[in-house]
Amino acid sequence: MLTITTQNNNTFEVDSQNGQTLINSEILDWDVQKIKENSYHILYKNKGYHVDVVKTDWNENSVTLLVNNREYTLNITTEMDQLLKKMGLNSTQSKRVKNLKAPMPGLILEIAVEEGQEVKKGEKLLILEAMKMENVIKASSDVTVTKILLSEGDNVEKNQVLIDFE
Repeated sequence: MLTITTQNNNTFEVDSQNGQTLINSEILDWDVQKIKENSYHILYKNKGYHVDVVKTDWNENSVTLLVNNREYTLNITTEMDQLLKKMGLNSTQSKRVKNLKAPMPGLILEIAVEEGQEVKKGEKLLILEAMKMENVIKASSDVTVTKILLSEGDNVEKNQVLIDFE
């Protein structure tokens, strides 16, 4: 089960049961048609919606959507995230981050840090283009950059080490 929280603090519980998607325990009856990469047409309760996936941030578990030209940012938490929070543990605090690995294959558009630079949690490290979307990769904790293992314009594979931290 996932919990999705909107920028207005509306919360939705998303689950799957017998191949159907449930939102707050109700079956989601919709028709989704992919128009092109990261662009969809959705028919829900006899209304049409044009949805573009604008940005995904895997470090912050957020997705930014453009729905009928209105932007929405959704924060996504899994059951494991909820359990760790309930126990007073934070996955980024429970282990020291030694390096940044590519969350997906893609092209490095920008490197926003330099070797020796101290970076605070949430600061931009780089921009990775994947599936024609620009993904801002941010620091998951306070770190010092020790080595940058790539250059702008490089293609990277999933789980490839991109930056080493102290």
